[in-house]
Amino acid sequence: MKKLTAILALGAILYSCTESEKPDQLNLEQQTSSLTPSGTTAKNVIQIPSQAPRGSSENAMIMASFTPIDDVSGDYTTETTLIDISAIPCFDLVDDVTDGTLTLDFDKTMDKRQAGVCQWGATFGNTPAVEGPNPHILFLNSQNSIGISLSTPVSTFGFELQPNRYEFAGIFPITVDFYSGGNLIGSITRSPTAIGLNGGGAKLFAANTDASFDYVLITASDPDPSGFAIGQFRYAEGKNPFTVDVKPDSCENPVNVNSQGVIPVGILASMDLDVNDIDLSTVQLNGVALSESLIVDLGGFYEKEEACDCDPSEFDGIMDLELTFNTQAVVATLGEVADGDNVVVSLSFDTMDGKSWTGEDCIKIIKKGKK
Repeated sequence: MKKLTAILALGAILYSCTESEKPDQLNLEQQTSSLTPSGTTAKNVIQIPSQAPRGSSENAMIMASFTPIDDVSGDYTTETTLIDISAIPCFDLVDDVTDGTLTLDFDKTMDKRQAGVCQWGATFGNTPAVEGPNPHILFLNSQNSIGISLSTPVSTFGFELQPNRYEFAGIFPITVDFYSGGNLIGSITRSPTAIGLNGGGAKLFAANTDASFDYVLITASDPDPSGFAIGQFRYAEGKNPFTVDVKPDSCENPVNVNSQGVIPVGILASMDLDVNDIDLSTVQLNGVALSESLIVDLGGFYEKEEACDCDPSEFDGIMDLELTFNTQAVVATLGEVADGDNVVVSLSFDTMDGKSWTGEDCIKIIKKGKK
């Protein structure tokens, strides 16, 4: 009788442990992978969840458009720039990629593959779902999430993704969240398959916005994470979240080249830029460091198509940055100019998150008075 009681007690303990570890309650940090594209033995790995960024800007975004792009048809490939990773050797470990204009920093290390060629047995699929069957890709092994930081905000960003699973093993949704300044702009959820049966295969995760994207978070719902491959990174440069306005109370912006004073320049901020985040030590006008700065509402932000565009608007309650630059130092950068010339000047600065920005405006040359 005592032996039976002990067996029943042990069974109750085992049942209790099993019930507390239902699949939908498992700790993701302890899950392991079971498949690899090359058929090699899977290794037990600890899940390292990627984190969504936190918004820190005072001028928090209130509203922005978000338009998912379904496939590579239309103008997607012709109006975007591809970050070419084909020169990276197979199996090299990769933490970032760049084309010299945009750098993508990954919060986890991946290794280089090529679909159907270099230790990635599956092909990606065919147009218009994706650009082709054998793209150069980066493989994230046995992890369910990865974060991608963009060095410069862009208006369009996208990539192709294929899970490290076979269709018969289950199809699990993958969600990609697009952020700007820590604010979630929009999300795309799709269910790609690995080997492309029944019209499946990799899926395009791409979108555009009238604001900008600077961070992307990829999250797979696979309960037995085997990782995924991503490639064909494409982007279109976004519009500046600010307006450079020389002499904010004027459109002609006259500058007397014989003046011994200063040139006032405004950075008119939008909801996407907090001027408190600007690193003042990096601010330059045609390469000339600023003399003084002041945070004040100078007027409303507006978008420019050309450097000399001028469309001053009423105060919008968003704090701007008023800057001054030594006139003679700026004039020395202009070269030969004539009275009445319109000359483009360039303002550059970095924000505290390491992003670099450039904007332009025009000045009208005035030659008068004593030299």
